[in-house]
Amino acid sequence: MPQIDRTRLLTTDDHVLILLDHQYMQVVTVTSHDPGQVVDNTLAVAKTAKLAGVPVLLSTGLAARQPLISQLAELFPDQKPIDRVTMSGWEDEAFVRWVADSGRRRIVVAGLSTEVCLQLTVLPALADGYEVFILTDSSGSSTREAHDMAVQRMTAAGAQPLTTWAYTGELVRTYANPLMAAAGGKVMTEHGGLSGIALQWTAAMAKA
Repeated sequence: MPQIDRTRLLTTDDHVLILLDHQYMQVVTVTSHDPGQVVDNTLAVAKTAKLAGVPVLLSTGLAARQPLISQLAELFPDQKPIDRVTMSGWEDEAFVRWVADSGRRRIVVAGLSTEVCLQLTVLPALADGYEVFILTDSSGSSTREAHDMAVQRMTAAGAQPLTTWAYTGELVRTYANPLMAAAGGKVMTEHGGLSGIALQWTAAMAKA
């Protein structure tokens, strides 16, 4: 297995983004984080990836019983999420085939819950030689301990932790990048909490 350089930054053309089980019943059971913030963060990374041309895979578990959150479904109207009966995406043939067919060996992933569907997908992906980044603040669990222990186990196995705006910044990289206005401006204004409010205030003052 080739040595992985863990200092190499992500680029728009070297990875895929996978969003696992951001469904209503999953969201309402999250207590490790504010569930509304988890949704906001998930939408932020999804919009950033879409703007940057990064392939995005949506996957659900038993979607007939708990649909994908509507904001995420509406963002990718032409995509039918891969629905699984397995907890691990890596045990679903269509899921693994989609990743392989992308031709990319780096995976950025978030999921609900952290300790079940996310962890059970990340560990075998690492074992198969993929470089995996986990979006910790777009994921969540029913308890903080469950989330933290899963993150610790995945990072001990080689996954690299990442957060929403770190991911955005890594893709944008420079203020001269046209992606900055969209991802760094519009997406943050919509989903960046207090930072987004500060951007709105700055824009309002500039027009005054």
